[in-house]
Order: sequence, then structure tokens, then C-alpha cells
Amino acid sequence: MNETIGSYKILQECGRGSYGVVYLAQSTISGQRVALKVLSGQQQARELDGLIRYRECRHANLLQIHHIDRLPDGRLYYTMDAADDRGTDGKYAPDTLAARGRIKAAELIPMLSALLDGVTALHKRKLIHRDIKPENILFVNQIPVLGDVGLTAPIGNASMVGTPSFLPPDVLAGARPPDEKSDLYALGRVAYTVLTGFPPGKYPRIPKDLPREAAPILAFCRAANAKDATIASCRKALNAPPHRSTRPAWLTLAALLLAAVAAIAVLRPGFRNRTTSTPATAETQALPTEESGQPTESGLDAERPTLANEMMRKMRQLTREEYLAAVEELKRRYRVPEEILSRAKVRYETALQKYLAKKQEISPFTVEGAMQLNALDDEEAHLEEKDLLYRIGKLSSDLDFWIRAALTTRNGFDIERIEKLFQARQDAVRQLTQMPDHKN
Repeated sequence: MNETIGSYKILQECGRGSYGVVYLAQSTISGQRVALKVLSGQQQARELDGLIRYRECRHANLLQIHHIDRLPDGRLYYTMDAADDRGTDGKYAPDTLAARGRIKAAELIPMLSALLDGVTALHKRKLIHRDIKPENILFVNQIPVLGDVGLTAPIGNASMVGTPSFLPPDVLAGARPPDEKSDLYALGRVAYTVLTGFPPGKYPRIPKDLPREAAPILAFCRAANAKDATIASCRKALNAPPHRSTRPAWLTLAALLLAAVAAIAVLRPGFRNRTTSTPATAETQALPTEESGQPTESGLDAERPTLANEMMRKMRQLTREEYLAAVEELKRRYRVPEEILSRAKVRYETALQKYLAKKQEISPFTVEGAMQLNALDDEEAHLEEKDLLYRIGKLSSDLDFWIRAALTTRNGFDIERIEKLFQARQDAVRQLTQMPDHKN
């Protein structure tokens, strides 16, 4: 490849995505190798604004931007640090966290600490990354850095973009915009996937072969998953010894975890039938993607917006008034006896308190504790499968949560997904009333 862009000779194409193409290039003046990205499409102005803001962030764990310029045809391009080369056949292959596969706990802990430093530097500049995932964590001189910085945005003025499986459920649902906690949530999911080899949607399940040394990373994942996650709380969890007692805080963490599971159940079709799906095994080694379950070879610029755009296209956005009218219509269409709803609420809340009390006795910061929590989750899933009254109460709780959450958005929530919850609840009530002893 003999093409040149500015004073850079193009050596190899590394990746192609919705926002442009990334090349490995070499300066014809200094001989330095860099990653060069040529922007395309209508997002150039937005990405340029993010780049200008980001360029002021100087930190060892943040990818450095060197040069921003325009091609004669008006397209923007910029150069940045090139990831280390892990190719074996003379062809450049960027060294990314995704390419390294499953990583041992002892090696992962210092990586996460360094990446937290990078996130801290970014947030101090009032910016958020919005697309933290294994493919976007590069190694430059063997140091982990946050890469693919084109989606960085000012805190408080960021729209929802990124990779759905690394976005918090309430952000993905449109209940709130991305913020600092979104970056921490994504980093927690990154830690989970590279530690366990499981896809992010499997959280909080863990493989049976996980060693005791992984306890601090499990603690970090739970801290990053919390609604009140902060840099300090995540760092404290990562540095906490495995034997540390966490009973006073666990009641809140368990409630948050259950809320997250309920959110995922709405956002991921088929999740509710957890007991019929094939369980993940400890032998899972490769980092998955949303479509193939295997790492992609998209280089420094994975096609991140595709799934998010597809999801948004499927969502029917309503005004607040239209949304409220639609919910009232659904309530009339899927009416269920108040007596059953009342009993179901008591049944669900009683069982929920029982499980929370059990979980309060378990430390989530040890491998043994995490295994016990998995067993309780399986027990609770089995209860939902066999106890119709409990299932009705859980569906009612899910409905209450998502109906309220939609009212915080500028546009109405996807009414079709909420209708599916109404349908599922009515089906469960129908099954219950067909049982001769359903009043007992």
C-alpha cells in the first residue's frame, strides 16, 4: 500500500466501522508508527469536538492524540498512539484486551487499577468515554490505555451511543443519559468478561474454576454495578482483602443486583427463561461479541453503533401524554383480579425479603460467597418457574418499575416491551386460576 495521507505513509488497514477507517501509518518525517483514523459520515463534527476536548487529557493510561487535520476532500483525520504489535506473520495485529482472551486475576488487578487511573483523568476533565469494552482497551508499550476515543463527550451533555452489552440497563432503556457511572459500569463488565470468559450478559454468574485470588475483582464488579458507583468505591473494592466483612452494605447491594437482573430481563428477550437455557461453562475462554460469541477482528474501530441503532429503530417513541394513554389502555386490556394481585404482591415481597436476608449473611467479596450467591439466584429462578403467584408478583414489580422509569425520559419508553410484560402477567394469572386449589 503506497498511499499517503498528509505526511503519513499508509502501511495497513486495521479496522473499518460506522465512523471511519483506521490504518497503521508511518510518519515520512520521523518514522514514527501511529494509528491514523479517517472519519466519514455525518458524525465528523461531533467527533471533532470530542477529539479537541479529549486532546487536553494527558495521562499514561489514555490514548494520546498527536495530529488532527483535513484531507483535500474535506474529510477529517487524526493520528494517535498505535497499539503494540502482536502479529506473528509479519502483518500488524493490535494488542488489545479482547485479543488476549481470558486473563488471570493476579494479572488483571493491576490492569484495572491503571485503567481506573485513566478514567479518573478523563472524568476530571469533565469528559466520559461512552464505549469502554475489551476491544477498546489497547496496550501501548505494554501499558493498558483506553482507546477509540471518538465517542468521548462532555459530562451532562452526552447522548446514548456505544455497545449495548456494556451500557447500564437504565441508560440503554433511555431512563437517564450516560454519565461517569456509565464508564464505571462498563469497566466492571470488562473486568467480568476477561476474568470469567463469559459474555457480559451472564453477570453475575462465575465459572466453578475461579480461584480465591479473583475475589477483589468480583468486589470491583459489584461496586461498578451499583447505582451509586464512584471512582473511590470501585478502587476501594479492588483493593479490599478477600476476608473483609461487608454485611452492613450488602442489603443495599443485593437489592441493586435484583433490580439490575429485572432490568436485563426486560431488555433481553428470553432472559426470563433462565432455567431452560444452556448454562455457561468454566471452559469458555474467548471473549464474546453480541452476534457471534467470538472476538471480532475489527481492529481499533469496532462497529459499535450497529446494535444500538438497530435497537433504537425497533423502539416506538411516544410523547408523555401518548405513553400514559397507552399504559392505561394496556391496563384495561390486560385486567387481572385485584385479589390475585394483592396476594401475589405479598408472596413476592415475602420471598424477596427471605432471599435478601440470606444474601445479607454472605460476603460477595470472596469466591465462596459468589458461588453461594449464584446458588441462591438459581433457587430464586426455580421458584419463579414453579410458583405462579410469585411470578405474578415479580412481573407486577417489573411493570411498576418500567412504567415509572419511562416517565423520566423525554420520549415514551418502548410500549411494545411493556405490553409483553402485561401479557406475561395475564398468562400467569390465567394458569393460576385454572388450578383447582389456586385459592389455598
